[in-house]
Amino acid sequence: MPRYISYLGFGGVAAAVQIATVEIPNGVDHWTVSDQAWPTVPTVFGLTVLKPDGGQQLFPTLVDESTTQDGFEVWLNGITGPGYKLRFGYLL
Repeated sequence: MPRYISYLGFGGVAAAVQIATVEIPNGVDHWTVSDQAWPTVPTVFGLTVLKPDGGQQLFPTLVDESTTQDGFEVWLNGITGPGYKLRFGYLL
């Protein structure tokens, strides 16, 4: 999975924010993003759903305390169709 790095300042310290995109399974309103193999549990997350042309706009929610070194659980406000993706940014 490609990862992109951006830098944000927190209290004068630059932090590397990594961004990744994964396919969302068809026909779900929640699922677990897995197989991330992070060296530590991420501390900050930002989530957005990329919808296919003509698709319903869906909003993701990160489930509290679901984040591990392997991934995290996400709930959506509706059921996906084909072609949806989740883009997320995180700090390690």
